[in-house]
Amino acid sequence: MDGKEATIRLIEALESAQVDYMLVGSLSSNYHGVARSTKDADIVVSALSADLRKALLPLSPQLQMDRQLTFETATGTTRHIVVVQDSPFRIELFRLSDDPHDQERFRRRRRVFDPALERDVFIATAEDVVIMKLRWAKNAARSKDRDDAKDVLGVCGDRLDWNYLRHWTDLHETRELLGQIMSSLPPTKNIPNHSS
Repeated sequence: MDGKEATIRLIEALESAQVDYMLVGSLSSNYHGVARSTKDADIVVSALSADLRKALLPLSPQLQMDRQLTFETATGTTRHIVVVQDSPFRIELFRLSDDPHDQERFRRRRRVFDPALERDVFIATAEDVVIMKLRWAKNAARSKDRDDAKDVLGVCGDRLDWNYLRHWTDLHETRELLGQIMSSLPPTKNIPNHSS
């Protein structure tokens, strides 16, 4: 089973079990920005570990959820790793946290047709992808997060809610990083000055 099939099957299992979810990470930045290959899928879920295990039970043994929880530092939530049998691809299930932005981006998620997965999915908005990529770039200093934010800004810039972006980047102290990335992009009409 490849990563695409594993992701689709997991999404179908979540929907069948009526577990609310949202695609984040590279799946969301690929949708809103520039597609790149990925070796994992990140999904935020609003469910307890026991409910997730129950939802994924029909997928065993091809997909196995690790019982050991790990922590995600930006939102302070927990995550489960789902291992895909005979594949390096993995799926990370992040539990919806009490972090204010985590709650807001989950509330704002949209159901769209994702050409890469060839199905309708719930996915984070472009603004929320940028906000989280900037948080991860700041906390973990990962260049790919900065690059993903830049790609989404470059593709969606004139369609973004800039007041929303400024609000959260001010709160997360990533506004300067947003400005640096915007300064590296070619000038585009209809995009407000990043410093205003």
